[in-house]
Amino acid sequence: MTATPSECPVHNNIDRRKTAKIAAEQNHCEPGAHRVSNAEIARKIMCSKQAIQAGAGADMLEYKNPEQAPVFFLDGKDHFNKRRMSQRFLSPRAVNDQHYKVMENVTERLLNELKQNKSGKL
Repeated sequence: MTATPSECPVHNNIDRRKTAKIAAEQNHCEPGAHRVSNAEIARKIMCSKQAIQAGAGADMLEYKNPEQAPVFFLDGKDHFNKRRMSQRFLSPRAVNDQHYKVMENVTERLLNELKQNKSGKL
């Protein structure tokens, strides 16, 4: 079996996920924050060299060595370089050729254990 990349859930600025309505109802902006609902504008913001990581505790962590920091917590050149270095491991081809088989095997093993034990750990 080969993996096929799923279609982007946001196309033409319409969120077609089943959970879109629930997410919209539960997602509230902090005072002074702005909600971006246009995918093209969001992409421009995320790709901007002026954007910096904030939230998720990023402002409370400090990594002296960027090589030891998760890419999620890096900004600017360090973020770009780390993403560039890891890109080949997460490409659609790498996922299809390498990671997908591992996911299939682990899923099969876990399902077999679940069937055999009639219970499982979540």
